Amino acid sequence: MTTAADAVLLHAPDEDHLAFALAAARMIFTQDADFLRFDAAGSRHARIAFCRSESRSIGEIIRMLVLIWEVLDAESVRNHVEYI
Repeated sequence: MTTAADAVLLHAPDEDHLAFALAAARMIFTQDADFLRFDAAGSRHARIAFCRSESRSIGEIIRMLVLIWEVLDAESVRNHVEYI
């Protein structure tokens, strides 16, 4: 796991987060709907896991992220949004 702070992207534009995650073949977990707009516009990304704010507990989110990691390989979900 890499946080935005770890990647020195805390106040960086969303496009920089997408580029970092794509280069590192990492999934982005977000509650920011802007990332859904990037996906809808055809922006390339490794994958995005999206959860609406306050719709799930932290435990539920973690369980879903682990399940995604266990079940889906990176190539099959490239440029795909997984809704949690």
